[in-house]
Amino acid sequence: MTVKSAKNQYRGINAHLHSFLQSSGEWEGFHTYHIGVLAETLTNELFDKGYFVAIESSLQIRLDSNEGFLRPRADLAIFDGHPQRATLTPYASQMTGRVVPIPMVVVKSLSEKPYRAVTIYERDDDAGRGRLVAWIELLSPSNKRRGQENDAYLNKRYTLLSQGLVYVEIDYLHHTPATYELEDVASQAPYRILVFEPRPNAEQGYVSINEFVVDQTLSAVNVPLSGKDFL
Repeated sequence: MTVKSAKNQYRGINAHLHSFLQSSGEWEGFHTYHIGVLAETLTNELFDKGYFVAIESSLQIRLDSNEGFLRPRADLAIFDGHPQRATLTPYASQMTGRVVPIPMVVVKSLSEKPYRAVTIYERDDDAGRGRLVAWIELLSPSNKRRGQENDAYLNKRYTLLSQGLVYVEIDYLHHTPATYELEDVASQAPYRILVFEPRPNAEQGYVSINEFVVDQTLSAVNVPLSGKDFL
């Protein structure tokens, strides 16, 4: 039976819709739409705090010839307009969900293929885009399948964490398992949001694991920005 409704029949993720999107190859359209919704939401939340949100036309990680390190490029960027503001400070006490050390869930691979994401930058009104603050990734099916694209995703996640960037992984894909495995317990929930806090570095940082079951409202998840700011 086909259910047609303009209103989500679930309190959280629409399981039937997401099954259709994953099985029919229609996920890309949803991904594009959801990135736009995130951009609008983040702009409304962060602009008055001195951050600027911009949607970019492409995503890739390139080697910056001037600075000599991999620089992320993404669908959505957020910049900080206060260069004098303090850099990121640890906020582990404010993390939501289950909190575990980053090395427990991070796997490094070797591929270098591009993938999509949302990024948060500091905004610098005089000098243009400022320091990158955080990266928000809405997972697509190809990122989670075993193979080159999955390897590319895990490798670039590792690269960003190695640069000390806060990283958020949004996973609405219940047809495939989580991108991590913990020794003590397997993920039983179909949906999850992970917030990686690589401070003082990726090896000593933490990740908060926020899991959601079918028909459960997604709760708020804290994402650190500059200084003591968080979203």
